[in-house]
Amino acid sequence: MDECQPLEVGTTEAIASVIVIGFSVDYCVHLANAYIESGAADRETRTRIALTTMGISVTAGAVTTIIAGAFLVGPHLFTLLRAPLGPDKRR
Repeated sequence: MDECQPLEVGTTEAIASVIVIGFSVDYCVHLANAYIESGAADRETRTRIALTTMGISVTAGAVTTIIAGAFLVGPHLFTLLRAPLGPDKRR
């Protein structure tokens, strides 16, 4: 019977998780805030204003972080290699 070993989360994985969660919350909160404060009467105009004012800034921040992080991936993907993805083939 195959048993999956628990994934040990190190410092790097913990920091990466916090950053990913932070970006997802950041994007949603900024768009919601711009939507509420737009002052437009109808939903479509509010959405357009929110995406125009905040969507560009938050998306640009996410894209630059992804590009900067791409250089840190390097030759080793420790998180993916350590994850229990199936039966152990090393036996």
